[in-house]
Amino acid sequence: PGRDPGAFSDAVVDLRTRAGPSRLLYLPHVATPHIVPLLVYMGADLLDPLDVVRASLAGRRFTPYTSIFDDGDPLDHNLSLLADVLDDVIAAIEGGYLRELVEATAPLTIFGTVALRHLDRGHHEAFEAYAPVFRRRVMRAGDMSLHRPEVVRFRTRVMERFVPPPYRALLVLPCSARKPYSRSPTHRRIIEVIESSGRRHALQELILTSPLGLVPRELETAYPASAYDTPVTGHWSADEREMLTALLMRWVETHRYDHVLLHLPPDMDFVREAVPDAEWTAVEGPATGISLERLARALSDIDVLPVESPATARFRSAVSFHFPSASWLEPFRVRGREAIDGEILLRLTERPHLTLAGGGRLAASGLHTVEIDDFRPRGSVLAPGVLGCSDHVRPGDEVVVVHEGEVRAVGRALMGADEMVGSDRGIAVKVKSHI
Repeated sequence: PGRDPGAFSDAVVDLRTRAGPSRLLYLPHVATPHIVPLLVYMGADLLDPLDVVRASLAGRRFTPYTSIFDDGDPLDHNLSLLADVLDDVIAAIEGGYLRELVEATAPLTIFGTVALRHLDRGHHEAFEAYAPVFRRRVMRAGDMSLHRPEVVRFRTRVMERFVPPPYRALLVLPCSARKPYSRSPTHRRIIEVIESSGRRHALQELILTSPLGLVPRELETAYPASAYDTPVTGHWSADEREMLTALLMRWVETHRYDHVLLHLPPDMDFVREAVPDAEWTAVEGPATGISLERLARALSDIDVLPVESPATARFRSAVSFHFPSASWLEPFRVRGREAIDGEILLRLTERPHLTLAGGGRLAASGLHTVEIDDFRPRGSVLAPGVLGCSDHVRPGDEVVVVHEGEVRAVGRALMGADEMVGSDRGIAVKVKSHI
């Protein structure tokens, strides 16, 4: 691939962008087993074994983790390993875990490590547009996940889209291995203390975690907060410390709380600099008896201010994360996990589920709309039938399908906006309900 991973990455992304989603991109003479997943992630459709042949003739034998010199003829072995890696890539694409495979294999070479970091930092928009907003698989996060497109998008939407309920007190908590957090033993004990204090509906709970950053309690069941796994060592890297401190500082400056409580373990002491005037309530650990007693005493000093129906406020906040605005849903009331106004408008689980009634309101707002030619979809909307799409739509988003202002269907986008409009094949929207 050359000596400069950054320049090579820039060139491939540029080629992929100019080729568009429907043309095949061929990268000749660059494929070796260790970087094939990365090349496919970059956008390559066609590869050849020429670089493997060249390396074999030079006596280089590839193993799953490195390469060694071989006095014999390693060509057959190397070609077999290359075929195995391609099978792994195909399985990862079909299973929705290509990014995890890339993060596992890119560090096998200096080229791969530098190239992936360059892609994440320099070409976020190009890859975020194709990253799904929901997967059924658990997201396995590691050292290279901090700038993963889905992760950065989550942090951005929390900070820029999400509108929290108008609480005047903030409680900052650690994450847990169990998801959602509220099902973990530690969080259950903390929630019991909060409920006993009568402050559950006067308090914004905010969970600090890596790589996601800040997770409001209202979003703990939303992907990827509901389905990620990361090694917990009690040691935070410099990048993680900087990320969490900066996000918490920005959150507090934006929302201006009267009270801020930090109920965190000792290894998270570094976040004190984000909120120097906050009260630290945990001793030795957030679930110890003395820590919970201190939390209860601190909560008793917080005034309970009247807030509209807490369930409605929390629901509206969650909707503001999934859509660019929550105003399109008004007016509504909450019944369990449903927003209703005479009929069901929207259901919220790990992701939103739009109904035709809700789709009518969404279409009127101009959000998450897919404009189609004059036909009535039944099962799927194919990309050639798409005339336009809201720029913010990503794979997995709920969308309303319209033609000249008339709602024709609601469904789930299987492509992002750019791919949907630029493709001449493939399913753009999986229709769930239609007129």
